[in-house]
Amino acid sequence: MFSKVISMNMRFYFIIISTSILLQIEVRAQNDSLICSEKVKAYYKNVFSAEDSIIIGKYSEASKLYNKAFSLIKPFCNDLKNAVFAEIYGKRDSVLILKYLYHVVNFNCDTEFLSNSIIKNLPFYNYLVGNLNKKHVVQNKINNTLDIILKDDQHIRDSCRKVFGADFYEPPLAKKRIMYIDSLNLLKIQDILDNYNIDSINKNGLFAMEIVILHNGAWHRLNILYKIKDLVLKGKFDARVYAELICRLPESYERKDTYKKFELYKDYGLSKNYVIGKYMFTEMYDDSTLKEVNNDRRGIFLESFENYIKKLQWQYNQKLFHFSTMSIFAFSKEDENSTIELLKKMKSMIFIEKK
Repeated sequence: MFSKVISMNMRFYFIIISTSILLQIEVRAQNDSLICSEKVKAYYKNVFSAEDSIIIGKYSEASKLYNKAFSLIKPFCNDLKNAVFAEIYGKRDSVLILKYLYHVVNFNCDTEFLSNSIIKNLPFYNYLVGNLNKKHVVQNKINNTLDIILKDDQHIRDSCRKVFGADFYEPPLAKKRIMYIDSLNLLKIQDILDNYNIDSINKNGLFAMEIVILHNGAWHRLNILYKIKDLVLKGKFDARVYAELICRLPESYERKDTYKKFELYKDYGLSKNYVIGKYMFTEMYDDSTLKEVNNDRRGIFLESFENYIKKLQWQYNQKLFHFSTMSIFAFSKEDENSTIELLKKMKSMIFIEKK
């Protein structure tokens, strides 16, 4: 009898201790998640403040803010590029410039801007190019896979176009073939997000991901969008790239009530900008919608829509710094002129002309 009591007590203590350990693990995980979220939030806050400083010519202040941001999480490629030019125009700290450029190369960022004469005049340019060439000898596995995925995406469409003509989406056989490849590519993207470190995905790789997601149906891409948003909140995927992707999906502006329950399809304001000819137009929101848009933007660490537009207009007339993305619509010359005149007359539109 006594041994049974001890056994029962031992089981009771085991349950209490196990529960306590599990609770501690859960609390620690929640705290780690909170700390991570605060770091990501602080990263964007410092980056956006650095951009504000650049606009008014305070490059040294911008450099300090970028340096602070980059100490919080792994920096995104576009921010590294802006930080390089801010440092060159500011304190010209050679060690810091070389550090940023090394990250540009090491993180597999787009390196086209390295051909700029400002970069070429740096005393360590030849050393940098030498390391860049070595880096490119071994191609990145993930980006190679994404290149193949994009080629498959385009190849099936080109093949069906040759057989069925301009309306190649209509015949059931062509549609079935295209949907099969699109579904297969989406599974490959899902595998990359689940099993690989996506920090090294370059600009072309991100474009391939975006095309595959756009080519799949609304219901098919839900899981992958949830995954990407989770990476955004953890600071492992650029919130600005994510916002651009979401704003391109028809679910964000069509049949909103159908998809509202998924809390994914937000209006982050990126679909309100158009470059037509030498003009950039921005369609402004009414006050109540603007409040909702800014609330959604804050949810993924983005600055206000108003500040985003201010920077978009500023960058439109300069070449070095690039903060934000914009939509570009192509028109015939006749349609272009008539569209420009029409948009200029709209009260909700503001516009700026290319100098």
